[in-house]
Amino acid sequence: MAAAAPAPRLPAVHFGPVLPLPRQVARSDPPPAEPPPAAPLPAVADLSTGGERSLARLAALVRAEMDDPDGLVYQPVLAGQLWQAVLSGLLAATADRLREDRARREPASRPRAVKRAIDAMEAEPDRAFTATSLAAAAGTSVRTLQEGFRQHVGMPPMAYLRRLRLTRAHADLQVAEPGRETVASVAHRWGFAHLGRFAAAYRAEYGRAPADTLHDRPAG
Repeated sequence: MAAAAPAPRLPAVHFGPVLPLPRQVARSDPPPAEPPPAAPLPAVADLSTGGERSLARLAALVRAEMDDPDGLVYQPVLAGQLWQAVLSGLLAATADRLREDRARREPASRPRAVKRAIDAMEAEPDRAFTATSLAAAAGTSVRTLQEGFRQHVGMPPMAYLRRLRLTRAHADLQVAEPGRETVASVAHRWGFAHLGRFAAAYRAEYGRAPADTLHDRPAG
C-alpha cells in the first residue's frame, strides 16, 4: 500500500478579509437585513496536521490553477465551485479553534444556589447573615455554597457580603451631612460593629479614611 503523499509546504496560512461576491440588486428590492455578528476567523491556522492537510492541498491546487491562464479556476462555472470548496475547507479547518476561543470568552454560568445567595444579599445587605443562614436561603450546604462562590465569584460568600455592605456604606458617606451623620452611624447601619476594622477595610477599598469621604461632601 503506497504511502500518502505529503502535504504541500504550507505550514500555516494567514487570512485576510473575506468579501462576499456581489449580486445584482433591483431598485425595488428592500434593503438587506443586517446579519448577526459572527465569530471572527483566527488570524493563523495550522495546516500541517490532520484534516487541515486537505485544505493545504486544495489551496495549493487553486494557487497552481491561478498561474495557468487556461486553468479551470478561470471557468465561470467551476470557479464558483472551487471558491465554495475553499471556504468549506477553511471553516472545517478552523471550527474546533473557533469553539475553543468562544469557550474562553464566555464565562461559565453561575450555579442557581450562588445566584440565590447573591440575590438574598443584594435584597437585604443589612440583614445579619451567617454562612449557615445564607446557605439555607440558597437551598444548599455551606460547603457547596463556598465552593460555588470560590469558582464563580472569586471570593467566599461572607467576603462578598462585606464588600457589598462596604459599597453601601461608601454611598451613604458620600451623601451624608456631617452634622447629622457620623462614620459610626453609617458603619453600624451596614453591620460593621468594629469601627477600627471598618476603617481599615474602607481604606483598603477606597484609598482613604471614611471620615474623609464624609467631610468632603460637596456643598449642595
